[in-house]
Amino acid sequence: MPADLRELVKPPQTAILVIQCVEDTIGEGAFLPGLRQAVLESGMLPRLSRLLECARSVGAQIVHCIIERQPTSRGMTSTRLRGRRNVSLSARPAGAGRIVP
Repeated sequence: MPADLRELVKPPQTAILVIQCVEDTIGEGAFLPGLRQAVLESGMLPRLSRLLECARSVGAQIVHCIIERQPTSRGMTSTRLRGRRNVSLSARPAGAGRIVP
C-alpha cells in the first residue's frame, strides 16, 4: 500500500536540500566532465527544476548547499580530489560556485 505523502510531509515544515548543483561541479566548466555528462543524460536538472518549482509553490524551503574552499584547506577533501589543493580562492574561475540554472 503506497504511503500518502500528504500525511507525512507538511510543506511549511519541509526543506529540500540541493547539494552542489553549481557551475564548477555540473556546469559547462565542470571539473569532472563525465559527471556533467551523466547529469545531462539522466535528465536530472529538468526534473529537479520541476520538483523545486512545486516545492516553492506550496511553501517548502529550498536550501542550496555549496562547498566553498577555505583558505586553510581544512575539511575540504573535494579540493584534493580535484587536484587544486594549493590554489587560492582568487584563482577560482568567476561564477564557479554559482548555482546552475
